[in-house]
Amino acid sequence: MCPMDIREVSDQKTDKDVLTEDCMLCMTCAESCPGDKVLSIKFFKWPLFSSSRKYVANRYTKKEGLS
Repeated sequence: MCPMDIREVSDQKTDKDVLTEDCMLCMTCAESCPGDKVLSIKFFKWPLFSSSRKYVANRYTKKEGLS
């Protein structure tokens, strides 16, 4: 789901920092990840967003007009 086609995010299963030099910090990877708290976006130590199954389900339900 990365618009920059960065595959390292899905390939690095154990590394906490998956940021690459090509990343433009759009957070699409975290928004589209269906796993709960698999990817998290933080500003220093403060969490801004964490991936969640519920968020992805709500997002795609609204996108397709099913709600």
